[in-house]
Amino acid sequence: MTALLLVPLAACGGDAAEQAVEELRASMAEGEAELTALVTAWGQDGTRSEYTLRCVSSAQGSEVEALAPELIAGVRARLDAEGAALEYESLILDAGEVAEGLSPVTALPKLCEALRTAYVELAWTEGGESVASLVPEDELGLTLRLDGSGAPVSAEFTSRESGRTLITCRIDGFSLSRMEGETMRNEDKRTWAEIDLHRLEHNYREIRRALPEGCRFAGLCKANAYGHGAVTIARRLEELGADYIAVSCYEEAAELRAAGLEMPILILAPSPAFLAPDIARLGAEQAIGDIDCARGMSRALAGTGLTLRCHIKLETGMGRTGFSVSSGRELDGVRELLRLPGLESAGVFTHFAVSDEPEESFTLEQFGRFTAAVDALENETGRSLGKRHCANSGAVVNFRQTCLDMVRPGLLLYGLYPGAERGGLDLKPVMRLLTRVAEVTEHRAGDTISYGRIYTCERDMRLAVIPVGYADGLHRSLSGKFDVVINGRRARQVGRICMDMCMVDVTDMPEVRAGDIVTVFGDEPDAGELADIAGTISYELLCAISPRVPRVYIGL
Repeated sequence: MTALLLVPLAACGGDAAEQAVEELRASMAEGEAELTALVTAWGQDGTRSEYTLRCVSSAQGSEVEALAPELIAGVRARLDAEGAALEYESLILDAGEVAEGLSPVTALPKLCEALRTAYVELAWTEGGESVASLVPEDELGLTLRLDGSGAPVSAEFTSRESGRTLITCRIDGFSLSRMEGETMRNEDKRTWAEIDLHRLEHNYREIRRALPEGCRFAGLCKANAYGHGAVTIARRLEELGADYIAVSCYEEAAELRAAGLEMPILILAPSPAFLAPDIARLGAEQAIGDIDCARGMSRALAGTGLTLRCHIKLETGMGRTGFSVSSGRELDGVRELLRLPGLESAGVFTHFAVSDEPEESFTLEQFGRFTAAVDALENETGRSLGKRHCANSGAVVNFRQTCLDMVRPGLLLYGLYPGAERGGLDLKPVMRLLTRVAEVTEHRAGDTISYGRIYTCERDMRLAVIPVGYADGLHRSLSGKFDVVINGRRARQVGRICMDMCMVDVTDMPEVRAGDIVTVFGDEPDAGELADIAGTISYELLCAISPRVPRVYIGL
């Protein structure tokens, strides 16, 4: 069993830099690296070619596949640990080799092998913003660059003999598989979000169990899957048999397709009309709730030979987007949409405003307006508008009669409830935000703590400094109001939360030491508890976890 760690290297110089590199090397020596990059190659005659490639590499060998373009038609290559080809599938490599033993297909395995074995020089820039000179012991020079947060962003292969640039790799994704358990506990040095895919599967099956027979499941993966990592979550939902993935925008859909997702994708938010051909080429489906947008998309599709599958959005009381069911003019817009060339209605839906409140009758009012409008339109036009769907997480819990042809659970999928009701579902939080004690400091009665001096020690105290702050997604409004859990016991956070750290009272916990694991939220406290204290909702807390917090996947 493995856990996937998205690795940000420490962006610092000197001994700390060398330590960060050594930790990466050790991890790669024992684990498996996955790398996605835009590879640009220059042939011997100066021709330039670009490819988007994905490489999975371990000490035993590598596999490479082309994500784009068609110039490498369906390439899938398997190489041994030395980079020698073992087999190719449908290989058309127009650039050929650009140096002895190096081609676009062998470049990423070469980079992974260098990361694993070939650090012999470190040349950090002033300010620690890049590291240069990964030097394999052959005719190639290799430079890896890191951004300001320490994440690898590009690599460049050069000829030692001529100094000519042979291949550049713009790194769009880099991850490591590592063993679960103590490996993670011993090696990670800061703050991370643990994403338990076993729990995701449990929640999926729990929700499925509660649905009417034949009801389809659209898993919400917008906003980076509520902070959980859209690509990994969507891949697991596809494996589990979900019918759709729902996202917010074209960019989110394109990311999933580039990662190899093949299942239907529904874009829920409005998209610019000019994107219609691109969305159709992705094989994604687009929500449309405005006749001007529908007309523009139809015009954009003219002459392309493409058809865009759409889901007609009806406004029933959310007050946001959609054709208003209370307006005859807007319902005329739906009728027009059904006649527009290039558009095909694959579904019709609405969105509930207060389904998380079981006593609120407004949800059933919205539902009644929706079904009446759809029935009338279908009877009048003599055609089906497609799948009917309106049940979000709150409706799955509280208004199961609204689970029609498909449901769109988001928060439930990630193990949290939108309100007090549970609806007979036994869900488990998928994310745990973890950090570790960085230092333990001693303070006298009367000392003040953190910015603004809003907290004064009432007695001699021991404080644990933990490296998590509002830049990681821990809301500053929580300052002095919530508990973390250390060694199974709650400890109150004190003073203002800083950008990168905060302080916790461990005066009555003499066993606490630097390095101890700290739970910010998970099972206890859960994200809902912190959200209530912050005066917000758990959705916001999950989405706020910043990109610099690595996601560690349990159960890959």
